[in-house]
Amino acid sequence: MKGIDLEKGLIRSEEAKTGKTRNIVLNSDMITLLQSPPEKCQYVFPNKHGKPFKDIKRSFETMLKEAKIEQSDDRRYKIVFHTLRHTCVSLLTERGADTTAVKNYVAHASEEMTKHYTHLSEEYARRTAQILNGLCGVISVYGNNLETMAKKPSLASA
Repeated sequence: MKGIDLEKGLIRSEEAKTGKTRNIVLNSDMITLLQSPPEKCQYVFPNKHGKPFKDIKRSFETMLKEAKIEQSDDRRYKIVFHTLRHTCVSLLTERGADTTAVKNYVAHASEEMTKHYTHLSEEYARRTAQILNGLCGVISVYGNNLETMAKKPSLASA
């Protein structure tokens, strides 16, 4: 059976490229959202006639305008529906999911594809850089003069 099973927290779908059935695990937020849709319907995202969308592009562009999200004129930075997939991969990575887990969750064929989809934020890079603080014991002495308190690295970190 393909569809949504809220008791098991799964969406069963057929992969367009391979024809294989895939189980998508829902988190508790998604289960809550799907338990109380704004209107009762056979589809999760029905059009105004209660039918599935044939082309999501125009509806997505309308939603961006309503949300006051400005589009770039540069095609490389244009926000499209597929951008949400890149965002999902990046957020999973930034929140600590390892590459293999992300690859499996979004059904990528390889970890290289997952890395291609990952666009980490500046804040994530900043937090990553902070991990190295304190290794040298650098302290500011007078003005631009710096001093280090020599620390010997442990064998585990060498």
